Amino acid sequence: MLPRHLRTVGGRCFTPSCNPRPLCMSGNFPWWSGPHQPWSSYFPAPTWHLQDNSRPHHHFVPHRPPLPGGPIFPWFPPPASWLHLSHFNMDAKGEEPFRKRKKEMGEGEEQQYKRKSWTKRPYPPASDLRVPPIHGTPEVVVPASPPTESRAPAQRRWEDFSRHYPERSSKDRFDFTVMSYNILSQDLLEDNSGLYSHCRRPYLFWNYRLPNLLRELQDLNADILCLQEVQEDHYEEQIKPRLEALGYACEYKSRTGTKPDGCAICFKSDKFKLKLVKPVEYFRRNIALLDRDNIGLVLMLQPETKGKDAPMICVANTHLLYNPRRGDIKLTQLAILLAEITRVAQVQDGRFYPIVLCGDFNSVPGSPLHRFIKEGTLHYEGMTIGKVSGQEKYTRGQRILSIPIWPQTLGINQLCNHCVCC
Repeated sequence: MLPRHLRTVGGRCFTPSCNPRPLCMSGNFPWWSGPHQPWSSYFPAPTWHLQDNSRPHHHFVPHRPPLPGGPIFPWFPPPASWLHLSHFNMDAKGEEPFRKRKKEMGEGEEQQYKRKSWTKRPYPPASDLRVPPIHGTPEVVVPASPPTESRAPAQRRWEDFSRHYPERSSKDRFDFTVMSYNILSQDLLEDNSGLYSHCRRPYLFWNYRLPNLLRELQDLNADILCLQEVQEDHYEEQIKPRLEALGYACEYKSRTGTKPDGCAICFKSDKFKLKLVKPVEYFRRNIALLDRDNIGLVLMLQPETKGKDAPMICVANTHLLYNPRRGDIKLTQLAILLAEITRVAQVQDGRFYPIVLCGDFNSVPGSPLHRFIKEGTLHYEGMTIGKVSGQEKYTRGQRILSIPIWPQTLGINQLCNHCVCC
């Protein structure tokens, strides 16, 4: 099982182990409600959540799910085909094109290969709204967007989650807002232009998209931004300077390999203090299952409050593999991220700091991967690898997930904990 992740279980402190034991199903959910008092009073759950983004992906903010029926008896070990989150209290098409890295390549050669493979493309400045000519047609000038005060707001579908959380007095409460957004790397857009054939071509140019993206980030004014597919040169030269001017502090992790995008977490510097930065790389040179270059980023933030100190908050952001037919890779990447979250967010007494998990998981609501994040457990015996993310309607004839999914040499057990494995 992937453990019912990040759950404080009856006050019990779990340590990494290669032989997982059944978990008591009691406890709460620290990434939504915070640890036990007095910490929980500081962190109500975010009340609003942005559902629609510039490209199909999902940011899961589950309500408190009912616990599964029936106890788990400690004298029966869990089946090998179950994934658990050890501390649970705590329609796309096609396949992603990728370049497999040669495993015999040394570190120096790998960096040299990366430099040769990615040459920076010359983009016009964001203020230049001219669209390049198409097949000899004259150049088109796209009119600038009207001022913010007269511009109609973007049509978004919002959901209110406040009903899932108890009311707290305003003096004991620390409110903050979180936004997760895949802003679509321009290089990836151009390399996979067939995925966006339904869009009007002028809207796909970066010098048109950038001002609108920055304006929307400014209008929504979230305290924490978790961005995916952030192109490295755009981040350094355009996005980061603009967000810093708006009062954000920014951290960035680029993908390994040759693709020049990554994930960023930006937070209001007057509301949070950075305590820890933990980049997470999923690529493993000696494990064939992990030959992809997706990454994650984990921050520990200290809220700036008056009076007594508030506990830290763990904020994690990731972009999992797109390929709809490789659910085994998606689950393994997620297990690595959850293991890192457990390592940095766990308190000595077995409880957890509040955790916010964001990202582009390349999975649809209700899929096995989504249910695993929401419920903290997944029985995958007999499941085909294409069924995990729910992106494909027909999965007959595909390979069945192996048991266990990843090898022991990864050093992560079925509870998504780091362990010392033989």
